[in-house]
Amino acid sequence: MLRKVKKYIQSNNLTDHNNKYLIAFSGGADSTALLLMMQELGYDVEAAHCNFHLRGKESDRDEEFCRNLCKQKKITLHIAHFDTKEYAALHKKGIEEAARILRYNYFAQLCRDIECQAVMVAHHQDDSVETILLNLLRGTGIQGLQGIKPIREIETANGKVKIIRPLLCISRQEITEWLKSKNQNFVTDSTNLETDAMRNKIRLQLLPVIDSINPKARQNILLTAKNIAQMPVEQQLFMRLSAIGFTGKQIEQIHNCIKQGRTGALFSSKTHNLVVKQDSYRVEKIKEPIKPMTLPEPGNYIIAYEEDEYEVRQPVKLKITVSDNIEISKEQFIATIDAEKIKWPLTVRPIQEGDRMRPFGMKGSKLVSDYLTDRKIDLLERKRQLTVVDSNGIIVWLIGHTTNDLCRITKHTAKVVRMEFISYA
Repeated sequence: MLRKVKKYIQSNNLTDHNNKYLIAFSGGADSTALLLMMQELGYDVEAAHCNFHLRGKESDRDEEFCRNLCKQKKITLHIAHFDTKEYAALHKKGIEEAARILRYNYFAQLCRDIECQAVMVAHHQDDSVETILLNLLRGTGIQGLQGIKPIREIETANGKVKIIRPLLCISRQEITEWLKSKNQNFVTDSTNLETDAMRNKIRLQLLPVIDSINPKARQNILLTAKNIAQMPVEQQLFMRLSAIGFTGKQIEQIHNCIKQGRTGALFSSKTHNLVVKQDSYRVEKIKEPIKPMTLPEPGNYIIAYEEDEYEVRQPVKLKITVSDNIEISKEQFIATIDAEKIKWPLTVRPIQEGDRMRPFGMKGSKLVSDYLTDRKIDLLERKRQLTVVDSNGIIVWLIGHTTNDLCRITKHTAKVVRMEFISYA
């Protein structure tokens, strides 16, 4: 089960182990499984429980369960209390909508306060099936027939909050069986057993009938939703890319690369380059490569002209000064190096095959191509990546990324060369 969830997370590029995540934790089977699975998979997680005070003692029971489990698992728990009925009456909202607004407003603020990348919620395959049927019964378009998406960004009164759903690859039955195998209990919301809400009627009345007609009905509904989602993607891709000169065969290849997650695949039309990035792509106009320019002394140099976002030609500049002000720059496009450790004239040029340098802070040299790969710089960016090289052939600055550790400023530095790169494109 964990392997299945892990593979789904990776294939949909949902998370990064370097980030912290907030788990929406109600205490029910789904969110309990999500909490435990993410902890077992090694994620840095904290939990958030919302007490809407809609079910009396049962609401308090759920809160207590969440407190105890998080304490047992040593997971930080945040709890919010809401007077949901009063909020709904004041803002003329239904109870469900009021609870949703309160919940996501809280999540957005909490994510900022504790520096979480996103909120993990425990929607699973059955939830997606129910959503498709619910939308179908209400009347919907193509979007409504695609089911629940693994990633969504929600706008709240406290700003945007990113929602990710790692369990969309498994069913409710798989979740409860996994919890049973762990001897892990959970709480049950009694309102989920009532049939007055349309979603509950679908869950408790309609789906059992559908299952009796075809035991594979749920899988087939999800497959149909996947196919529908794929069709709009293909159509949109063709309309966008054919307009800028990509052929039908190229577009088919691009689409296959996106589906397979083949990051880095590069395609070109007569006017544009395109690189595949995870489950998306980036496209830009083909630009004339910047030609090498010799910089004989400090000064202001225009090294090229490029079009900005408004298609206005703007100069690309490199400003170089020498000073006895010993100050180390922390700006991305301003570099400071020891003046005595470089030899003039300098040259600004694109990177070349086989370029090596010792990135700042490293003990050994590294291929520039490997350095950019490690930093996940795609092929389009690499094509226009510039360097500043001294007359000994030493790359003193990989512009926008790192200076050469051989040229670093030390306590013995008397003068500093300051280089500022200015581009409007």
